[in-house]
Amino acid sequence: MGVLSDILGPDLDVVFVGTSVGRESAGRGHYYSDPANSFYRDLHAAGFTDRLLHPEEDRLLLRYRIGLTDLAKHTVSSDDRGLAESNWDRSRLEETIRACSPTAVCFNGKKALKAWARIKRPNWGAQTSLSFGGIPIFVIPSTSGRVPSGKAHGGRTRKEWFMALRAWLANDSSAPEPAAPKEDDRNMTSVERDDVASAITADIVARFESERKAPYLDGDGYLVYGGRSGVHLVVYRRHNNPEPWTVPLVALREAVSGSCAAGRPFRAGECNCICRYRGTPLSILLQLVSADRYRAPDPPS
Repeated sequence: MGVLSDILGPDLDVVFVGTSVGRESAGRGHYYSDPANSFYRDLHAAGFTDRLLHPEEDRLLLRYRIGLTDLAKHTVSSDDRGLAESNWDRSRLEETIRACSPTAVCFNGKKALKAWARIKRPNWGAQTSLSFGGIPIFVIPSTSGRVPSGKAHGGRTRKEWFMALRAWLANDSSAPEPAAPKEDDRNMTSVERDDVASAITADIVARFESERKAPYLDGDGYLVYGGRSGVHLVVYRRHNNPEPWTVPLVALREAVSGSCAAGRPFRAGECNCICRYRGTPLSILLQLVSADRYRAPDPPS
């Protein structure tokens, strides 16, 4: 169940995802109970609720088609700096979101999004290259009291980002336009992508078989080569999972092709949609070749 039970149900407009339950919330048994946390105040100010809710009324959020959960479901921490890789339960979160199938997911702060998707610098607002199996993602500044309420993030205060989220959910034109990914240079054409995807896939497999391992994106151990089983690669997550995972070669090929379309290697969250919501091995394997391989060459001068 976790420290606090999820507040989820059918037909939700948005599920807010935090990092972990704070000490005050764990002690009182209700989400966002720290008086310094602005979550309920920002919800009300942005028009999500018709009155200011108190933490003890957190389950009333379902009436407003709002759900709550956390990425580190079994951890109590009021400071995200105390959270480690072992605290994140990505598969549980993905299964939870699939089960309730909300209209959208909103990460309360970049920390949870970065930990789930294994990315370093996401944009604020709508995420153009990440989703939960087609369920769109938005990210707002953390409502923690450690984050000043009037501080601008990407040109907007936290309250303004809550308002932008509400407009985005309503498909309002006032929602912020997401910034283009900074890492993309020039995307490949479909012809270029088809020409190179098979070659890149073959290179990845050959290197993995030769080196017998691939470094984790966060440097925490290695993805270990376990052999082939038909049209699958067998891999092991040495540092925390002795059970083998099978990665379909067709899924690897699809991830490579998608990376060529994006002009960069796909991240774990994007690969989840390809490989039965187990995208971490795919995203690691994609790093075995240079990121430049996924970009189209510069046109002749």
